[in-house]
Amino acid sequence: MKRLLITAWFVACLVTFANAQGLSLRLSGNQTFLLGADYPASYPMIGWFQGNFEPQNGLLIGGFGLGLRLERPMGNKFFEYQIVLGRSRTYEPRIQYIDANAQPIGLGYGINSNYHSTLIGMIAWPLDSEKRLRLHAGLGLRTVIVSESKYWIATGLNQSETTSGPNNSLNTFTLLLPLEFSYSLGRITLATRWELGITRYSRISSRSQQRGLWGHFEIGYDLQKPETK
Repeated sequence: MKRLLITAWFVACLVTFANAQGLSLRLSGNQTFLLGADYPASYPMIGWFQGNFEPQNGLLIGGFGLGLRLERPMGNKFFEYQIVLGRSRTYEPRIQYIDANAQPIGLGYGINSNYHSTLIGMIAWPLDSEKRLRLHAGLGLRTVIVSESKYWIATGLNQSETTSGPNNSLNTFTLLLPLEFSYSLGRITLATRWELGITRYSRISSRSQQRGLWGHFEIGYDLQKPETK
């Protein structure tokens, strides 16, 4: 029954896509929070930090995305369908590296860069008479396309070496519960959306309790506005 309901929801999204009246382009920044993680995993959306090692020196640029939203009026509400291609980033736990003689080499500081697509279907309820302020809620699916880990190994004061490779620890698919508030100013829309992962974030058994929470800050431009009564 659960799979049937989810399938029916995304079929409804496809119907909306085929019959959409409104079309907008969306540019966003995002930040990932790992609920249940026992280490500081959140990488800033954008920031500046001066530290002793590479991962924390200079300008920090975290997650961003580009999306397309389609919508169709349904009485006083709107049915919306959005697809986003983006990047998110998280920190990995620090790792103590050792050499062939089991001697410590240094601490490794890791960053995961995850490239993904997100498909969201939502219903929007206007909160004012002019339908500028809206509350959106629905269901989404996040798909990891490529994930890469990069580690900086601290070998001394202000000295480090780097190593990188694919990260296969993430679940490819995560089911999402999105909640969004938006405000429209003509063709421009400002929005904040939070997406809670309700399925596992990681494939690693010791991280089975971790759930992803993604915060998005989005600006949209209407290419085509839907007809409303």
